[in-house]
Amino acid sequence: MLKMSRIASKMHRALILLSISGLLAYAMAAVPVAPFMFGSSPASTDSAKWDKLMKYKLWALGSGATTPAITFESDVHITDTVGFVGSPKGGLQFINDQHSLGGPLLFAGNFTNANGSDTIITGPFRFATFTIADNSRNSNYFYGPYCVTSMSSHISLNHGNAVDSCAIVPQVDSDLSLPTVGSHTYSASLGTVYRNGNANSITIHV
Repeated sequence: MLKMSRIASKMHRALILLSISGLLAYAMAAVPVAPFMFGSSPASTDSAKWDKLMKYKLWALGSGATTPAITFESDVHITDTVGFVGSPKGGLQFINDQHSLGGPLLFAGNFTNANGSDTIITGPFRFATFTIADNSRNSNYFYGPYCVTSMSSHISLNHGNAVDSCAIVPQVDSDLSLPTVGSHTYSASLGTVYRNGNANSITIHV
């Protein structure tokens, strides 16, 4: 009887493991994201692209390296350091001054700023070119590893611990595109993030 009990116990544990494995397989399977579609991709590809898109807190398709896909007006602070920000085609622009942005930044386009007091909180960050305006060259803080094709000479005059390390900076998600819903279309640019009315600043905790 004791031997049979042990066999039953082992079978019970095996069934539990099989059940857990089945649940994990189900959870990891491609989940349909309809009515969203990424072109003519099969449902499994749509699901993978949707999952990739969901890691971004700010994302825009963009239209070219020299055109900002995302623009910040003055006094905009997004302090979350987990969610990604990026564009597979465009760049990032800071207008006026007082900006802070956290998390990995992955842009196929260029970075430009204006009057400074700008902070990249954690990185890593990747851009085609990284240009610091002359009048802000000693008032910025950039942290984390970075990878850029062309860098403004003023980067060395800024504060922070940013280090050139392309080997550990993720690649731009160049295969991402705007999902469609039926016949609806969307702008390739996110537009401008700006403070509202007389507010002194806008701070977003994602």
